[in-house]
Amino acid sequence: MKKLIFLGFISFVCFMFLAPSLCAITTFDVPIYNNGEPNQYSSNEMTSSIQTQDFMFSTKYIINGVRFWAVDWSDNGSGYTGEIMYFIYDDSVYVGSEVTPDDFLILGTFTGDPVSITDVTMTSGYVDGSEYMFEFTIPDFEADANTTYHLGLHNGSLATITYNHFSWETTASNGTATGVRWNPYTLNWLDNARENAYQLFGYVSESNGGAAIPEPTTMLLLGFGLMGVTCLRRGLKK
Repeated sequence: MKKLIFLGFISFVCFMFLAPSLCAITTFDVPIYNNGEPNQYSSNEMTSSIQTQDFMFSTKYIINGVRFWAVDWSDNGSGYTGEIMYFIYDDSVYVGSEVTPDDFLILGTFTGDPVSITDVTMTSGYVDGSEYMFEFTIPDFEADANTTYHLGLHNGSLATITYNHFSWETTASNGTATGVRWNPYTLNWLDNARENAYQLFGYVSESNGGAAIPEPTTMLLLGFGLMGVTCLRRGLKK
């Protein structure tokens, strides 16, 4: 009986303390939006500009993770500043010359190392270097259905606007709009005429008219909690 009570107590405590943190973990498994993987053809310099790329969902989603690819083609491999600023904009940011990158819906900074670094030979023939793959989490952002948003990325702080040979890598044309960049020298948005390689991660929004799809981790923790309650009840009955 004591063993059952002890097992139940441990299981229940684990559920109560670990559930909030584990359920918030972003799993970089299946993306909810895939703009395409890198085609190792070209890239868009993201230190001297804020590079952006559009996305849209057919239903409401919560975005909580980003994966993208970049190329460091500096002479000594020092193009990456150690931090990536990220933004989410809506379409209104591009309307009128008075609108600036300050009109964002979400802003944050990722600081750390890329997931992987691979030497690549770009088929365009002029930007051979190291391909970086980044993955990072962002605060939950609810994206409305059938609404155009734009993911913005910048290498370093906004005080860093020098050309640093660190670029967001391109992907094959996929029928969506090409990327747009903010030029800090002319203070306007310019079409970069390319598609940028990135993926978004998250889950269906609960405000989508139904319950969100539970993640495997959530179901596992719920099982531990139920097992704990069952063991406690059996132990107390005995």
